[in-house]
Amino acid sequence: MKTVVLFLMLSVSLSVFGWSCPKTNNSTDVEVHWNLATEVFWGRIVEGRYIDSDNTHLVVDVYDYLKGSGEKSTQIFTSHEELFRGLEVGSNYIFYMYSSDRLNFCSVYAQLPYHRSTLDRLIDFYGHDYDEMPKALKYALNQANKLP
Repeated sequence: MKTVVLFLMLSVSLSVFGWSCPKTNNSTDVEVHWNLATEVFWGRIVEGRYIDSDNTHLVVDVYDYLKGSGEKSTQIFTSHEELFRGLEVGSNYIFYMYSSDRLNFCSVYAQLPYHRSTLDRLIDFYGHDYDEMPKALKYALNQANKLP
């Protein structure tokens, strides 16, 4: 019986590919990501170029840094193209960056309302119903003392 089970296990093996985010202990909690991020900024993707299946180059016009500081136009590279197909040129996002110019599986980002280039206009879009805001944005604005 043991031989049959062993034979079946060896002949019906499956190949799997797993992901893990050891720095955050696989957490999706934005507080954890805020504490680890060196920069948190929001802006508009103005250019995107597919390089290969493991690299996409994005240029982001930064509206505001909520944590850290940097250039008003910054370059970001993505890993594993299939994970970032939803990023659109012309759309606004908030990005949590971790001492790198690369988004990866563990990165946090969220799409924001279109054509909201100032913080006041962004907050006005949501009114005072902050529950409608993406968690990544609401937490960052709160930590940066930018919510009214």
